[in-house]
Amino acid sequence: MDNKYFGTITQPNFLEWDIDTQNKYLTDIGLFTVMLAGDNIPIPKSTVPGKFNFLAQYDYNNKSYLCNTQLQKNIYNFLLDRYFTYLKAIPVNFFIKFEDSIFGLENNEIKKAGLNEFNAIYNTLKIKSFSKKGRIELLHLEREHISSNISKEREIVIAFLTGDEVFFDVELYLSNLYLQTIISFEGKLEILLELNRKYNFQTDIYFDENVVLFEKYQNIISLSITFEVFKFINKCLDITKIPSQSYVVSLYFFLFDNQLINENRTIFQDFINSQFDLKIKRIKNDFPENKKHLQRMEKFKVLWADFALTDGE
Repeated sequence: MDNKYFGTITQPNFLEWDIDTQNKYLTDIGLFTVMLAGDNIPIPKSTVPGKFNFLAQYDYNNKSYLCNTQLQKNIYNFLLDRYFTYLKAIPVNFFIKFEDSIFGLENNEIKKAGLNEFNAIYNTLKIKSFSKKGRIELLHLEREHISSNISKEREIVIAFLTGDEVFFDVELYLSNLYLQTIISFEGKLEILLELNRKYNFQTDIYFDENVVLFEKYQNIISLSITFEVFKFINKCLDITKIPSQSYVVSLYFFLFDNQLINENRTIFQDFINSQFDLKIKRIKNDFPENKKHLQRMEKFKVLWADFALTDGE
C-alpha cells in the first residue's frame, strides 16, 4: 500500500500551531486547497427585459480547507488497509450465508437470488440519483463523494500527515462515525462488485480490469466496435502469447462473418498491429478454407459463446 503522505509533516512544532497557521502551511505546500463560500447574484440585463446575468460573489471571510484529491485518496486507502479486518468480515459473512442459501438451485435461480441480494444491499446505501446512470457508475460516484468528505475529519487528517500510527486504533473505529461509514460502504461495495462479476448484471468499467481496457477503447478511432467486442479481441490475443498470422486472420473472419466488425481487412490489420504491438502482414481477400482455419473458427465460436455468457452480452 502506497502511503505517500503518511508522516509527511515533520515540522517539530506543527501540532502546537493554531488551526489558521496549520491551514496556511498545508495550503502553501499544496496539501490543502481553499474553498470560498459564495453566491451567484442576478444582474438584470438592460437590453433584454426579464433576462439576467449572474455575478459570482465570494465571501473571503468564509473559507474552508480541503485535502487535495491525491491526499484524500491516500488517507482513504490507508484507512481501508488499516481496518482491513473489519472490512473483510462484511463480504465473508455475507457469502457464507449466500452460498448456503443457493446450494442445489438451478443457474437461473441462482442468478435471480444474486440479483435480489444485490438490489437489497444497494438500496441500504440510499444513493440519491435523478439521472439514468447505471448502478455501478453510481457506486463509483458514491465512493468519490464519501472519499471527498475526509477533509471534514481533521483529527484523522492531521494524525495521518504527522505519522501518528497509534492514533488509528480500535477505539477510533468504535467512536468515529465516518470511519464506520466507509468500512461499511466498502464492505457492501465488495459484495455488490463480486455479485456483479459473477452474474453480470451490468458492465463494470469503474472498478475491475475493464477500467484500463475502457480507457484504451475510448481512444479507438479506426474501428466501430462495441466495448464487449474489444474485450473479446483482447481475450483472444491474451490466450496465445505470440499470435500468429493465421490466428489473427481467422479471428478477423470470425468477427466479420458474425457481424461483430464491419471494417475491412486492412483497417483491422492496422488496428491489431498498433493496439497490440504486433507485425501482422496483409490479410488476403481469400477465405482460407483449410482444416486448421476451420478449427480456429470453431474455437472462436466457443470462446465467444462463453464470453457472451460470462460477460452478459
